[in-house]
Amino acid sequence: MKYLRRLINDMKAYFGATEYQGQKRREMRIRRLSGAALGAVLVAGLAVAISGGRNNGSSLTDSLPFVSKQSATTSPLSDKKLYVDPDSNAARQAEIWRRERPDKAVFMDKLADQQNARWYTNGANYDDMYSYVQAANAEGAVPVIVAYYIPKRDCNKYSSGGAPNEAAYYDYIDTFVKAIAQQQAIVVIEPDALVHTISNDGTGKPCLTESERGQYYTMLSYAVERLKSLPSTYVYLDAGNSGWTKDTDVMADRLKKANIAMADGFSLNVSNFRRNDETIKFGRAISEKIDDKHFIIDTSRNGLGPYENHEQPGFNWCNPPGRALGHYPTGSTGEPYVDAYLHIKNIGESDGSDPDPKKCFNGPPAGTWWPEYALELVERWPEELQYSFQRR
Repeated sequence: MKYLRRLINDMKAYFGATEYQGQKRREMRIRRLSGAALGAVLVAGLAVAISGGRNNGSSLTDSLPFVSKQSATTSPLSDKKLYVDPDSNAARQAEIWRRERPDKAVFMDKLADQQNARWYTNGANYDDMYSYVQAANAEGAVPVIVAYYIPKRDCNKYSSGGAPNEAAYYDYIDTFVKAIAQQQAIVVIEPDALVHTISNDGTGKPCLTESERGQYYTMLSYAVERLKSLPSTYVYLDAGNSGWTKDTDVMADRLKKANIAMADGFSLNVSNFRRNDETIKFGRAISEKIDDKHFIIDTSRNGLGPYENHEQPGFNWCNPPGRALGHYPTGSTGEPYVDAYLHIKNIGESDGSDPDPKKCFNGPPAGTWWPEYALELVERWPEELQYSFQRR
């Protein structure tokens, strides 16, 4: 019955009248389902609650009337306007530099004009998320949001943290569901989480125990199911990158265990540098093993491909110099299984800091805005990967 009460509360949030935007209350008209459709939702929820809730393998969304199915050849994002946050780090930096370094502000303006994702790394603030998604939808645009809070995140390395336990993670995902409600959003679920189910930590020990791997699959499955219960979310489960996870059979198996069947697809190259041609080949090899699921590619830093850190080859990914922005964000990729090129990594935020400067190139702690690094990425941006060039 606890699960049923949560379902009813979520439905109140979904259909309810009053929501928040920042510090202001405002009335929000919600399109209501027909009585028959609403009845179907309640019946489905009651069935799940009676049979034991989230851990019995039942799928609430199997019975929902608004779960969309994607075709094997058409991107659901092809006609979407991607949201550009007017208050991004790049936008604020451009304003500062307009007075101090006007020649560099021009480059920062170019970065500020690009779609970039918003990550929720320390829990999910309902007001912030609702306001962000609402602002995007008010412009007829779709925001990209990243869920990054799974327990033992990043194998307890530079981006360590995450939820203290499984229950806290479910609450975190439930906040996503309540804040997004019927609005449109693209959600990327837990970059690197599935890779860490099969990787080792710095001492050579597995990142997760067998029991913890099972918990990861349960939590990721829950995230996919809950987010796809919404009418207008596009959900992508992360599958690492072609330089890290080379065994596509293993990754396909992990995706299946994490409920990829219900998701729109999977994400690749998040925060990494692999070129699009390599990533597309890698993605297709995975896709053909999971019913031709589509995928999205993070092109935020892959314009010049990966860096070869000869002194520390295991750290090619950590603030490498000489990199550049990749293909501009778009849902019209020209590739039948690539739903979008997106800037998922928060461009200009550090990958991490290490006492050994050879590892992370004297970068600040992970997630810290680093304007000089951002500037270099834009200055080296290949012209043929920019929107203005594509329009010629």
